[in-house]
Amino acid sequence: MSKQRILIVTLFISLIANAFFIGFAVTRMVDAPEGARKGGILHGVGARLTRNLDDPARQQIADALEALNPQYQQIRQNRRDNYQKLRELLAVSEPDRGAIETVLVEMREQSSGLVLTVHEEAVEAILKLPADQRAGIPDDNE
Repeated sequence: MSKQRILIVTLFISLIANAFFIGFAVTRMVDAPEGARKGGILHGVGARLTRNLDDPARQQIADALEALNPQYQQIRQNRRDNYQKLRELLAVSEPDRGAIETVLVEMREQSSGLVLTVHEEAVEAILKLPADQRAGIPDDNE
């Protein structure tokens, strides 16, 4: 086997492994029971960025992120649908690697898009706070 072919196969395996682990991590977060997730990424991002702010400021950020909940719920449903497609593709006697990769790419793009959107919304909400409140954001304990 040529070095180029080995490199291409290794790259392909690496991409699949990364997609699997990203999908696994995001799915655990998205599909965890409500109590265990405690708001998932919508809560987590706000909590990490606003832990040193007062309650009204934290609530303002939480409200802005809550507006993303319909999009978050749609992505959760899309994730379930994609896992069903993936299970079906994996179950056939001769799996179509191209179709499998397409599903994995879609899952990765949805997850990345949601994370980016949540971070952008959190930043926009924080920037609307007065400067003296934003000054309390840094946290030396992390």
